[in-house]
Amino acid sequence: MLKDSLLLYYLNFLISIGPRVPGTEAHKELRKFIYENFKKLSYKAEIDSFYKDGTKFYNLIFKKGKNNYILLGTHYDTKPGIEGANDSGSGVILLLYLANLLKDFKENFIFVFFDGEDFGENAPLFGSKHFAENNKYKIKYGIIFDMIGDKNLDIYMEGYSYKYARNLTEKLFNHAEKRKCEFMFKKIKYHLIDDHLPLLKKGIKVCLLIDFDYPYWHTEEDTWDKISIESIKKVGEFFIDFLENKIP
Repeated sequence: MLKDSLLLYYLNFLISIGPRVPGTEAHKELRKFIYENFKKLSYKAEIDSFYKDGTKFYNLIFKKGKNNYILLGTHYDTKPGIEGANDSGSGVILLLYLANLLKDFKENFIFVFFDGEDFGENAPLFGSKHFAENNKYKIKYGIIFDMIGDKNLDIYMEGYSYKYARNLTEKLFNHAEKRKCEFMFKKIKYHLIDDHLPLLKKGIKVCLLIDFDYPYWHTEEDTWDKISIESIKKVGEFFIDFLENKIP
């Protein structure tokens, strides 16, 4: 496994640029940073730009292999006026981390950084809706990560994931139970509007892994002092172990 120094490198970069609201310089800086890091790892990059309500958004897509992908996704924008350390900084750090760990795996992966998830009221999901409507990739299954950096990490089954991708969701949480992952609980606790929904509606089997018991969600208190690198690392290592055990 990689040293924590790489996780801290990603963390410190995100701290340095501030909130990543679409249309801002910080959003542009993060796009460039993500792109350059994936290119260094020899992933094939695609930038899928589109307009919504007069604003230009950018889905960032990075591929290893040519088809039959495992999709790993998160949104990388922040809600205006909020630092967005956990929502969505933690997911960005995790995907950058996983890109390093998975580059030599035999499976094919597609990493998707969705834009515009939080650009408005009630999670408009602009990026994931655009991706789902225009999907041209053959995807085996996928995992959407959101708010996985809480120091008190508690990830429960999410209701829509269980309803529409039950087999995948059960396999993930059964494996967590088998591995005695103390931060994952095989119980449905909430039904959430997040980037998994547009994909599920198009028949793409994805599971949302999220810690929604985060008291600072969508508040000015969602700051970097609330985030644990260890929590992000735990989620990443759980997924690597899931893959190494040939599941599903």
